[in-house]
Amino acid sequence: FFFFFFFQAEDGIRDVERSRGLGDVYKRQGSLIATGDLNGVGKVWDLRTGRSVLNLLGHVRRIIAMTFLPNGYQVATGSDDNTIRVWDLRRRSTIYSIPAHHKAVADIRFEESEGKFMVSAGYDGVCKVWNTRDWQVVAKFAVANAKLTSASPNKDASLIVTTSTDKMFKLWELSKGVPEGGSKAE
Repeated sequence: FFFFFFFQAEDGIRDVERSRGLGDVYKRQGSLIATGDLNGVGKVWDLRTGRSVLNLLGHVRRIIAMTFLPNGYQVATGSDDNTIRVWDLRRRSTIYSIPAHHKAVADIRFEESEGKFMVSAGYDGVCKVWNTRDWQVVAKFAVANAKLTSASPNKDASLIVTTSTDKMFKLWELSKGVPEGGSKAE
């Protein structure tokens, strides 16, 4: 089932017919693809052989978000357990477990130029910008009365666009973010 499904996969597209609506999440990086499932289990697959090369065990609820870091050897996963985990494929283990949001982590992305910042969106209505050197929050943005469904930074993370369940999208300037512990920006 997985073998044929993932060989046909394009980055970030789900084949609902094949996955039967099971909520498969996956992201492709070169010849590797990472997948997550409803049980909180992630896997890294080698597309050349069609075999699983690494199990990502640690989330206690379903994996909703997943992305490779720009360096190509680390994967970040976001879950219904409100955490983000960063996995090192060379060490074959979790290197960071981040209590990221008060509700499920809906999306995670990295700025593409150097990977210095990670952006996360949560069902708690908050978008957070993380410094990837120490995994500390450098800014956060919040929407009122809605769950955030996605967040995406531009190349240098100076601008971030978010989408939410109230059918709105917002463009945020990183320079106007509020540091962790400050009041919420709107």
